[in-house]
Amino acid sequence: MAILKSQINHWQLWNGRFVVHSIVQFFLQFKKVYFDVFNTLAYLTLMFLLLSISKVKEVVKITPVSYLLLFIFLWFYLPEIGKSVLWGSGSGNYLWTSVIYLTYFKCIISIANREISNLKGIGIMILGFLAGACNENSSPAILLMAFLYLIIHYPYKSKGTIFGLGSLFTGGLGFLLMIKSQGSQKRGGMALNFDVLKNNFRLILDSLIQNYWLIYILIIILLIILVIKKVQLSIETVSLLSILVIGHFASTFALVLSPETPKRTFFGAVLFIGIVLFSLINILNQRIRKSVFVISLLLMILFVQSYLSVNNDLTKSFKEVSNQYSILYDAPKNSDVMLPLLSTPKTDYNAYQLTSNVKTDPNDWFNRWMAVYFEKKTITGY
Repeated sequence: MAILKSQINHWQLWNGRFVVHSIVQFFLQFKKVYFDVFNTLAYLTLMFLLLSISKVKEVVKITPVSYLLLFIFLWFYLPEIGKSVLWGSGSGNYLWTSVIYLTYFKCIISIANREISNLKGIGIMILGFLAGACNENSSPAILLMAFLYLIIHYPYKSKGTIFGLGSLFTGGLGFLLMIKSQGSQKRGGMALNFDVLKNNFRLILDSLIQNYWLIYILIIILLIILVIKKVQLSIETVSLLSILVIGHFASTFALVLSPETPKRTFFGAVLFIGIVLFSLINILNQRIRKSVFVISLLLMILFVQSYLSVNNDLTKSFKEVSNQYSILYDAPKNSDVMLPLLSTPKTDYNAYQLTSNVKTDPNDWFNRWMAVYFEKKTITGY
């Protein structure tokens, strides 16, 4: 009940992501080690969902090489991993929500044009509500994808499709409840006109080209190889991949209505286009196994080099933050505490990059918040 009351206040004062912040607030009640364990499980679940959806009709089985390639893909292409996967609040906003809405989409795929029990149907409608309330750009994109998938699968009289359409209604309710929150209206207010929309559109397009051009080229190359190999894709597979591409662009260009577009808001878009990429990889993996294996080994070398650099950066920040906590715990109550400032993180994999921390000014909001939490008179950075 305490979390429910807190989320009502949060909905009124800050934003409407009650699904996200319920998850975050739940884990904040416990030691971080519990979050670390469940967060790892969430990441593994995400990988399973991505490969499960990418197991299209032409794929016999998912090989270990696919898991390896997916891990490397996520490492290099998930935006701001430090703030979207490792950071507690960011993980709730992006990693955990992606598990929710991809599970929902996986369910839509499994029930379309099939008979299901009423209990399962009600469960999917509840899941649709949660998926619709995850975030402002991936949620409407996933609902659009579910809608497109359902309308191309006849007959509509099957229980699965009927409950699926019902889940679109509950998903829409969840989305409206999220974006209509009083806090979101206060924080997200932006004067929209043609020039603003045009500028935002150009910024998003430039970001897509700059960050994901290689993925687009790889998809085109894989499609050409499929043509050369005379591999025919089923209508169902072509439809699914087309829907995922639509979802990829819908989730990004929905951000033209947003007052800000940090890189991590592209999290869902990366997952949608990633499923397209790995559907094609899994199809070709059955025909060019040796080539895929060699490419995997080469990519592993790049991953190891990147990981070693990131690990040094994260280790340095961990030691500095641990030192700050030690000083705070050792200092007497109501005392004036001096804390060494954190050095500037070097990579996007670091949750402390461009996020708030102790400043030199004891009246800075973060310093004052820390002082209250740790029962100190003042906290000053040096």
